[in-house]
Amino acid sequence: MHYSDHFHKVCIASELNEFTDAFRIIYSWLFSLKLLEPKFMDKDSIFCRLFTSIHFRLKYIAAPHYEERKRHLETLEKDGVPKAYIREYAEQQLNVIKQFKLEQKPIGHSFSTDEIIDAARCFGELSNGISVRSRYQRFRAVCMSWFSFMEVITGKDKSYPGSNYVDMFCEWHLTSKGSSVGATVHICQELDRFFAYINSKSVTINLLTAACIDGYIETYQSACFARKTVASKVSILRTFLRYLYNRSIIKTDMSSYLISPRIYTCEILSVSPNENDLNRISHFYDGNTPSAIRNKAILLLLIEYGMRSGGSYRFKT
Repeated sequence: MHYSDHFHKVCIASELNEFTDAFRIIYSWLFSLKLLEPKFMDKDSIFCRLFTSIHFRLKYIAAPHYEERKRHLETLEKDGVPKAYIREYAEQQLNVIKQFKLEQKPIGHSFSTDEIIDAARCFGELSNGISVRSRYQRFRAVCMSWFSFMEVITGKDKSYPGSNYVDMFCEWHLTSKGSSVGATVHICQELDRFFAYINSKSVTINLLTAACIDGYIETYQSACFARKTVASKVSILRTFLRYLYNRSIIKTDMSSYLISPRIYTCEILSVSPNENDLNRISHFYDGNTPSAIRNKAILLLLIEYGMRSGGSYRFKT
């Protein structure tokens, strides 16, 4: 049975090779007669540099919005982005076109960040063995990067007090600090949330108090955010308040009132081995070889003096 399966796979591979060879001959023939569109004749196209297989070249060249995709990928290449990432961008561009149903129409209107995030969530729900979260993040990052390059992203209409400070800070973060578009959108969302809170308390940014900041930080706990998430959000808020203070928009440096939670590499430790377990392991390592003597010495030290909880993590009996 195993031999039959192997023989079947070999036959399929042989047929695919024959098909590829025939396909290559037909393509070369049409190419020599100059019967293909100019984009198929361009040997210097980025798609020819990224993909060696004719099948993949035709897949990306024949897809809609060739010029828009090509210009974006060439810009990434000039910026020094590795080819592996550019290939992933090329694949995600096709997913963006399909998700927004742009196959038969030009990209003639602008998209809001909310539309992009909603589309990314829908794409992430189409799980086919890949992590839903990773699908969402990849789609959103590529879509933000591509649409930002094409200048078809519209900002959300903000009418709340302090929205101009958010725009100034995000622009500074994007241009001066070199943040990605996806990271800048995340910063914008966090600051929108912060201003929604202080405006609900009838507090302006100029009259911000430590008590108000503490109240906002407490909302993280009620939202059940993880420590790393809280630390990331606190870092955004701290940088924003320091930015306002350095530009004399606020008189007091409120960033000093923000303290990030302590982050542990392993917040949930496994059950530590007890003394009987360590004795059993030490007897297991009885021997005269250098490695056995070394291992037993280490374990005897652990039995005698104990171990830190961090040292017991991933310690398997």
